Amino acid sequence: MNYKKLIADAWDFTLKNKSLVRYYAFWPAIFAAASTILIVLFQSTSILTKAGQTNIHLFSDMFEFSKQTFAADPKLFWILVLGGLFVFILEIFLPIFCEGASIHIIAQRYRGNSESLSSGIKYGWLNFVKLTEYHAVLFAFSSFTILRIMGYIFIYLSADALRLFFPFLIVLFILGVVFSFLFTYAENFIVIDGQGVFESLKHSSDLVLDNLKQTFLMLFLLALIGLRVLLNVLIVVLFPVLLSILASLLTALNLLAYKFIITVLVGLLSLWMIGKLGGALIIFTQAAWTFTFLELKDKQLGRQHINQA
Repeated sequence: MNYKKLIADAWDFTLKNKSLVRYYAFWPAIFAAASTILIVLFQSTSILTKAGQTNIHLFSDMFEFSKQTFAADPKLFWILVLGGLFVFILEIFLPIFCEGASIHIIAQRYRGNSESLSSGIKYGWLNFVKLTEYHAVLFAFSSFTILRIMGYIFIYLSADALRLFFPFLIVLFILGVVFSFLFTYAENFIVIDGQGVFESLKHSSDLVLDNLKQTFLMLFLLALIGLRVLLNVLIVVLFPVLLSILASLLTALNLLAYKFIITVLVGLLSLWMIGKLGGALIIFTQAAWTFTFLELKDKQLGRQHINQA
């Protein structure tokens, strides 16, 4: 299997299918970035506060803000609550729906079929329940989940409790990494082959173990590319920080109106850049793994035909 060609084909596919990025990856990328930032922000500030390094209480501050908003304007309070609930529901369900749609379209176009973008709506719904179940299973084995559990133990219990559970959590972390690796192709089995969740987990593990070297090398190459993209994302994050300093200077010069305009523009520009970069990375990664999956399945079928002959 030619790894460089697969990755080059995946990148070429991403560049030639910008509409796929725009309709099925732009907003999922924004939601993924926003949720990750919020989780890291809340947990990191809670850990630093618990360690006595700072005194920031975001949960209590949000609760106090909600009380003040409700007391001042109950209508505004409920608008904010319903708006937040709507965004929360979208953040959970939209990425999974778009994942089912985009993987199906990528597979069909890779096979030479002229699959329309609108067909993704059908396959997004058809695979929605199974992909939701899969992500629930993956969340339980996720190394990121284990790290969050470590943080919660330190925050809500104590450092001694964390030391007590640490060996057990390390074992779970390692198992999470192993299971995530074994389940690499599960989404493809669900969407492309129409298999059930646990059946796809089993077949994904078999496919990974049968093609251990190929899967590991693809994972390694994609990780290197991901690090490069991460640098671009850091630039996107630092860019608003630099402009916020400029906004502070404008405030010092009594140009508050300009600060508000710059803040809005910087926020919109940051969202757009995160959506474009993250969306392209989502489609590129999905294309790379889908192409690899189809290549390995064809190779596997070829071996079976030879054995039968």
